[in-house]
Amino acid sequence: RFYEYSGGSITLDGEELRSYSRGFLRGQIGIVQQEPFLFSTTIRNNISYGLGRNVSDEELEAAARAAAIHDVIQAFPNGYDTLVGERGVTLSGGQK
Repeated sequence: RFYEYSGGSITLDGEELRSYSRGFLRGQIGIVQQEPFLFSTTIRNNISYGLGRNVSDEELEAAARAAAIHDVIQAFPNGYDTLVGERGVTLSGGQK
């Protein structure tokens, strides 16, 4: 919820949207842009960005496997510690 609405109702799984906190709702929504943005750091840091905590190797690998990119990452000489360069210039479009 970014704005309060003044009329009608909006429901999520049958529950009025206002019954959910803004923090909860915002934590459930993600966005994937057409052109992915990568920071000039390691693949590891790009995958775990925004979590606010250290991520175990198992969690990192599970996320990469879910995105079907684990095998590609493992093929890099430094694996998850490979530097991707500014905006991911060292990666192909499909790898991004």
